[in-house]
Amino acid sequence: MKSITPYINYKGNAEKAMMFYKDVFGGEFIMFERFSNMPGNENLSSEDLDKIMHISLKLPNGLIIMASDVIEGMGNPFLKGNNISLMIETDNRGEVDRLFLSLSKGGDIDMEPADMFWGDYFTSFTDKFGIPWMLSCSEES
Repeated sequence: MKSITPYINYKGNAEKAMMFYKDVFGGEFIMFERFSNMPGNENLSSEDLDKIMHISLKLPNGLIIMASDVIEGMGNPFLKGNNISLMIETDNRGEVDRLFLSLSKGGDIDMEPADMFWGDYFTSFTDKFGIPWMLSCSEES
């Protein structure tokens, strides 16, 4: 992988989603905080206290994915897929194919991996958590 730097908001399933991404990409959590650890949380329900305030997954190559759960009444409301589309540039076609097979499982495929008119090997899909992904490689072979 050459680059990826997302911050993803979820509606109560950030922990489950980030565990899935850890299984797909590998790496380790370098921060894992629940709303129960946040100062001024007295007005939150017990369900909200258990949600993820911030989680950072450091991938084996040093890149990081960050996420949190959105709590109703604290900032912008959650709208599935409204905040990001993640683009991963890979080093080779094999990596595009491997990530595509893992990440797209249980999701909706927009475009199977294929050579594009602009010269890249490219795919796009939405994973089972509703996050849109694009994978691309400019390698010719």
